[in-house]
Amino acid sequence: MTLVLNIVILLLICLISIYKLNKNYKRFYILFYVYYQGMITSASLTFIESGIYISEQARDSYFVWANLVFFVFFLISIQTLDVVIDFLERKVKVQMPVLKLRDKKLDYRIIVLVGVLVLVLLLTNLIVSPSPLFSSGVTRFTYWENSKLSFLRKVIGNTAIFVPFIFGWIYLRKRKLGVLLLIIYIVYIVLIGQKFSPIMRSLYAFFLPFVLHSSQNFKFNPLKLFRVNFIFIFFALFSLVYIKYAIHNPFRSAGIETPLQAIFYRAFGLQGHLFWGSVEQFLYLGKDKSWDFRELYRGMHTLMRYFWYGDMNHIEASIQNGFSFANAYPAVLLKIVPLPLAYITHLILVASLLAPSAWVLLESVKRNNLLVAFFSFQFFNWTGVAFIMGYFNKTLPGLLLLFLLSVYSLIILKTKLGKE
Repeated sequence: MTLVLNIVILLLICLISIYKLNKNYKRFYILFYVYYQGMITSASLTFIESGIYISEQARDSYFVWANLVFFVFFLISIQTLDVVIDFLERKVKVQMPVLKLRDKKLDYRIIVLVGVLVLVLLLTNLIVSPSPLFSSGVTRFTYWENSKLSFLRKVIGNTAIFVPFIFGWIYLRKRKLGVLLLIIYIVYIVLIGQKFSPIMRSLYAFFLPFVLHSSQNFKFNPLKLFRVNFIFIFFALFSLVYIKYAIHNPFRSAGIETPLQAIFYRAFGLQGHLFWGSVEQFLYLGKDKSWDFRELYRGMHTLMRYFWYGDMNHIEASIQNGFSFANAYPAVLLKIVPLPLAYITHLILVASLLAPSAWVLLESVKRNNLLVAFFSFQFFNWTGVAFIMGYFNKTLPGLLLLFLLSVYSLIILKTKLGKE
């Protein structure tokens, strides 16, 4: 019966996601991370609660009602996002600065220059540095510290996800060029050792301008997933991951022998284990809560340290190298406060951080304000990381952008009122 309950919850999340997709596919696309996290985490919890060995906690799992607890978080997320974004669209008129020279907008030229320049720098660094695919002493976690141009990471981030977003704007004007640049970027991502998730995020970023500017009526049809282009993309991504695990299988100690088993275990055995562990420890077993909201700042590190079973020096070194588990949020809330307060805190965080960040990105892309869209995409991406991985320190730039836009809008409004 417990397996049936979890399967029903997973099906409900999938059906709700399809309903939201058909209702407003543009908003669904902006919030894709939320729905994807809902489906993959629920699927993972269904698998975990059937009873498996969790390699990153070194213990066996069992049924603790984790999927039901997560389902409520998911419902709060999607309902709060819809209510807040609807309110902002109806009631708030944000002013966005436009960069012009002699009445000609410069934003497209500027962001294209930035995108191409960054790609050239990334490729240059790749050529002169050891690659994880060709050097046994380098992994995707140690690539940047072994790079000749390691300072770039502090400027553009680990994967420079804004680059395919820029190429998406090029795609709107010059499709072949946009696709070519995207392919070069994905090849770069693969060569630095990244796998499925960064590639999926790059595709999401690339197609975001196209989807939000689309005038087509869209209804989800599962048969469309069997089109040649979708099948090609799926098998291309799957093959990359398969080859990676064929070269190095990190789960052999957990009894996972083949690359296919390793892919399945990584996708479903580890995606939701932090949430399962938090439910088991702080709800099912009733361990004391910390009541320390500072743990949200780097929530992933909080849970990695709590659930790590071995030498703490090892996990600290892994953290320093950029290694993370998966999906520390909203799991970390269960460590901080009791469940009712965790749900309330989650609602407040979604309403005050994630929803406004998504709305600004939506507005800037729809208005073709490429400079604001460029910054708002990057900040929304970081905010999304906070609501998936638990790194709430990454929400600070987004808060700064919202503050600056609010001040700018207020100045423009006062200027207009003063002229009347």
